[in-house]
Formats: sequence, structure tokens, C-alpha cells
Amino acid sequence: MLGFIGTGNMAAAIIRGVLSARLLPAGEIGVFDVDIQKAAAFSEETHVQVFSDAKELIASSDTVVLAVKPNVIADVLEHNGEAFCRRDPL
Repeated sequence: MLGFIGTGNMAAAIIRGVLSARLLPAGEIGVFDVDIQKAAAFSEETHVQVFSDAKELIASSDTVVLAVKPNVIADVLEHNGEAFCRRDPL
């Protein structure tokens, strides 16, 4: 699964590109956003999976894209860093 933390313009553009190029089906893309309604609306449009917890998304994903503003990255890593560390290396 390809996971995205954040569903803003950057994530939406990448996901739409992946779907348009048919690199992955929507069911193999997951998103998490602190604004659950925003994530749900994006999922309604694109049919990607919505996760209610970033750690769950990280655990379910082969690759995770941090698609958040630069000033938010530190908070994302502070709250979810251990989830990244628990992953098996490729």
C-alpha cells in the first residue's frame, strides 16, 4: 500500500497522478488526515482508503509520503516516529 499523511493539494496531485497513470488501483492507496472529513471527501472522489489513525496507516503501508506543510512535519514525526521505526527494512 502507498500511504499518505495529509490530503492537501500536494497529496491530491500525486494520488490523482498515480491513479491516472494506473500505477496502483485506488484500493492500494491509503490516506490519513487530522481533518477526517477532508480525508473522507477525498476518498469519496478517488475511492482511496481512509485511515482514522496515522500509526495504522504507517503499519499498513509499504511506502508513506509525508504530504504535510513543512512546519507540521516535526509534529507528525514526534507523534508517529515509533511507528516508522517498527517497520521491517526492505
